[in-house]
Amino acid sequence: MKDKHSTAVSELDEASLLLRAMSASIRLKIIEALLAGERRGPELLAHTGARQPNLSMHLALLHEAGIVSRRRDGRSVRYGLADSCRARACRKLFELSGLRAPQGQSAP
Repeated sequence: MKDKHSTAVSELDEASLLLRAMSASIRLKIIEALLAGERRGPELLAHTGARQPNLSMHLALLHEAGIVSRRRDGRSVRYGLADSCRARACRKLFELSGLRAPQGQSAP
């Protein structure tokens, strides 16, 4: 059975992973776009100004961290925030830092 200390460390590790994944400006731009709803790769390229290989690397990192989900839509892939808990954390980060999360379609 886990003691309080190991549970707290596990929760801190989870928080650390989430914050590290959100620590690059390009990843914040991706999250910003996804706060307004699902987006396809070309839309994220336009929003971030990144090159395709760079965008793919950052999307993969955000996906591995459990922040971004992806789903096939015909021949393209649509990206979104993975769950409402992560979406709320992202919105709160934008709010606390004085940035305004985009409005529009509600985030997942």
